[in-house]
Amino acid sequence: MKQEFRNEHRYHETEAGLGDVFKTDFREAFQKVLESPKSFSFVQGDVRRIRLGVFKKLMIVYRYYPVFDYVFFIALAHQSRKPFYWKDRRGGA
Repeated sequence: MKQEFRNEHRYHETEAGLGDVFKTDFREAFQKVLESPKSFSFVQGDVRRIRLGVFKKLMIVYRYYPVFDYVFFIALAHQSRKPFYWKDRRGGA
């Protein structure tokens, strides 16, 4: 997910000068997941997602393990570019 973040940040910084806006948007969504991981909708099976606020085409895909109170972040994904490319990263089953 780190590389996906870097790629998106670079794109938004270069193409639109919105790198800082993107970083803030990402951090806010990431923090919401950490604070309330069960609050967001399922995207496939027990994998959940939260859409970013400003960059609504992007979503953070994650899996929550309530027994351990653990969040496994799977991907930062664009909703229409390569949908579900992250399926092989599901973080155990």
